[in-house]
Amino acid sequence: MEIKKDETLSGWFKEARSQEYSFPLAMCHGIQIAMKELNMSFAEVFELFVKKAIIIQVGKMFIYDLRGHKALVPKGLNKCEQCGEYKGEVMEKDLNWEGSFHKERAEKSEEYLGVSCLCEGILCPKCKKNKIHRPISNSYDPETNQIWHYAYFTGMMSCSECRER
Repeated sequence: MEIKKDETLSGWFKEARSQEYSFPLAMCHGIQIAMKELNMSFAEVFELFVKKAIIIQVGKMFIYDLRGHKALVPKGLNKCEQCGEYKGEVMEKDLNWEGSFHKERAEKSEEYLGVSCLCEGILCPKCKKNKIHRPISNSYDPETNQIWHYAYFTGMMSCSECRER
């Protein structure tokens, strides 16, 4: 079933039902949550879920991975309820290493990388109010499925609020 770029979830649902497609209602709920969490349109979420095999179409039937958008985040990482960033430990091979000079090694690696969220950071050296990422730490970017490293000298940088002033 083709998804139009400006299609809505309810519009797709009605069209799919009228064409006698079969799918679990949990799929609609999962798409709706992912649209909110990922700040994406219905068409973007649907395309991503199909690409990542969270939704699989077999004839006129859709199969849905009940983990929904959480299936996009590698095992071992959890979203912090306070700051919204991810933290935990993740296997190197579960990350996107496109464009990296050590892609081949990382994709076969059984090593874990530690990931910390902003809550585990340090206070801004300028305002002493807001937190910045801890120097010599890693953060996870869910949009690219990559790890970003904060070097030692980032501890001397100010927070985004101070930089705007």
